[in-house]
Amino acid sequence: MDFTLSENQQMYVDTVSRFVKNEIIPHVLELDRSHKFPWNVITKAWDLGILNLSIPESVKGYEVDPISTALIIKELSYGDTGISTSAMCNDLANVVIAQHGSNEQKSAFLGPFVEKPILASFCLTEPGAGSDNSSMTTFIKK
Repeated sequence: MDFTLSENQQMYVDTVSRFVKNEIIPHVLELDRSHKFPWNVITKAWDLGILNLSIPESVKGYEVDPISTALIIKELSYGDTGISTSAMCNDLANVVIAQHGSNEQKSAFLGPFVEKPILASFCLTEPGAGSDNSSMTTFIKK
């Protein structure tokens, strides 16, 4: 099995590695001590195109493949796992809409993420199950 990165994947690795080296590592201790959310880093990541990776091209997103997404997360995590988690949290919510939403839902709910740097959330919990979705009992009937 060939594990050689494609040209596109290597570009992501190199780009995110430079971003981490220049924008995260020099400031990571200051960010940690300040206890403030790093909006400036998130905004720069959005400007660079490394947020909202699962948004389809049909909604003017990047529709980045899963391997490239994993490589981007790995590189961001090298700099700071908290920033990596914050940068990737959108895709927890967005990927569900991207894969299962109607065109109207994709446009309405994913469109704003390609217009400006905003964050989404994904919530999964139920009394007695917590976040273990295999133990959930809630269902919907049509």
